[in-house]
Amino acid sequence: MDSTLRQPAYVRTLESFIDTAHTLSRRYSQHPYFLAADVSLIPILGTALLTDALRPEATWWKLFLSMAVFHTLGYNLYLWAKKRLIRNGSRSAIQDIALAVIPQNLLLCAVMGVPVARTVDFLGLGLPAMLAVYRVGCLVSGCCYGRPHPHGIRYQGRHIYGASTRLRQYNPGPCPPVPVRPVQLLDACAQLSALAAVLITATLSDTVPLLPVYLLGYCILRIPLDRMRGHRHRPTYGRLSEAQWSALFVATAAAAWLTASLTTG
Repeated sequence: MDSTLRQPAYVRTLESFIDTAHTLSRRYSQHPYFLAADVSLIPILGTALLTDALRPEATWWKLFLSMAVFHTLGYNLYLWAKKRLIRNGSRSAIQDIALAVIPQNLLLCAVMGVPVARTVDFLGLGLPAMLAVYRVGCLVSGCCYGRPHPHGIRYQGRHIYGASTRLRQYNPGPCPPVPVRPVQLLDACAQLSALAAVLITATLSDTVPLLPVYLLGYCILRIPLDRMRGHRHRPTYGRLSEAQWSALFVATAAAAWLTASLTTG
């Protein structure tokens, strides 16, 4: 009997989805990771509009424009600078959120006259929605996959390849020779879970900042999730990976931020 027939239905569905995504990306001459990154601007637009509805003093188009500029230019300049400074320009979600996404968007929105508090709320809503789509791009493109597992997904050589444009670059790791856990989907679920926590907070209070709610929720989930990772570009320090240390530091800072806001509020 064909071994693919013995795979769980969800595995066959995911492998079919990956094949379909690559077919579509070839049709549009676009790498699937870049395609997912561009699609992620759709939930960013939605969360910009939602921020306008939930919080006053925000102009949705300024929030969206800020993230679009970062997506198109700012992030790529940051990755270029990171490669120059530390000789490693690979993406690292939590580290990049803290060092690039948040400060650049705060600066751009401030230049456009958006109150800091509204930008903070927008980022709390927009980041998990955007990064959930990014993680689907990771799944399709074959990066950030999990440890080997007999009922995992099996990548083919045609699924994992690098690509570059004038502004963007994608450098995956090696194609795994065995089936691997689709940890990217678990990470996407973690992003959506954090988004749910942010939405609940937004409906219960109009004074609690939403960004630290997201950061605390996602980082708490990311620490155990990272132990399931099989492929990583970043190093480990002691018993924890760089991502886990970053998550620990950011979660601590987010908890302190929330505590301070609740105390003064």
